[in-house]
Amino acid sequence: MADYMNMTNDSIWHAFDRFMAAPLTVLELWKIATMYPHVRTGTFHAYFLAFCLAIFSFINSQTAQSNHDTVGFAFWHNMWHVYPLAVSVIMSFDFFVLGEYDAAAIGSSAEAPLSGEASFRKTPSVDSPKPRLLSTVVMEHTAIPPASPARGIGNLRAR
Repeated sequence: MADYMNMTNDSIWHAFDRFMAAPLTVLELWKIATMYPHVRTGTFHAYFLAFCLAIFSFINSQTAQSNHDTVGFAFWHNMWHVYPLAVSVIMSFDFFVLGEYDAAAIGSSAEAPLSGEASFRKTPSVDSPKPRLLSTVVMEHTAIPPASPARGIGNLRAR
């Protein structure tokens, strides 16, 4: 709403957009900081580069906006919004094209690594678990334990 319906008008949507963008950017940076041991080195660098380009685009869009450069603002702001698409492409390529990543199995495979680097080779093994998305791995490490059954909503009726 802030970017399209109210781009040139003062609106509460601009405040809401900033209110949501700031903490989500911090969370994204936290995710990048904690993802390194769970992905290939090349994937991590591509993800981090995409984040840096997004921040660069955001700064340039703010500069264009303060200079009343409508064309520059539209271009750089759209580049800021390309970040989720870029990350989706990076992670989809990593997960679906390169396959399962098993950090423990790197270097122990009898197969020749791709591009001469073992860090870019995913080696499936019989004992390796089913591939999981990075968001699943991160959520499992920070999961809140479930509430005890005595405190559940279903027990409110029994009282």
